[in-house]
Amino acid sequence: MENGEMLRLFESHREAEAARDIDAILETFTDDCFLETMPLGLRAEGREAVRAAYEQQFSRSGGRGHGVRRRRRRRLGNAQGNEPRRLAGGAAGRGIVRRAVRQRRALRAGLMAGERIYFDLATLCEQARIPLESMRAAAAAFAALRR
Repeated sequence: MENGEMLRLFESHREAEAARDIDAILETFTDDCFLETMPLGLRAEGREAVRAAYEQQFSRSGGRGHGVRRRRRRRLGNAQGNEPRRLAGGAAGRGIVRRAVRQRRALRAGLMAGERIYFDLATLCEQARIPLESMRAAAAAFAALRR
């Protein structure tokens, strides 16, 4: 795959994420794709599991009083909002700014095999005034529900 084609694929993926268009997001992935959020220890494998992960992510970070506004660059993105409180079982509250690095994995047949997301969980928890251990426990419980 040529560099220009890769960049177009990544841009399509980012645009679909910004639009919260899960079908369009999935069109950028292979059938056996994965989505992994490293700081939370969450991994979804396969198209349906990745779909469910995006549905959960978008339901947590959207809606009345707890939205997220994203600004993206090529690999580094900012998210502003208060979604971490909802994951940890709290009400929407103090806002956060999260800088994230997204690592796209190997390309096969013109599609992405998966994506890994990295961000500073400790800083995110500090901004949202959530104890780090509470967030880790909530993420572990969430991961257990998805198994």
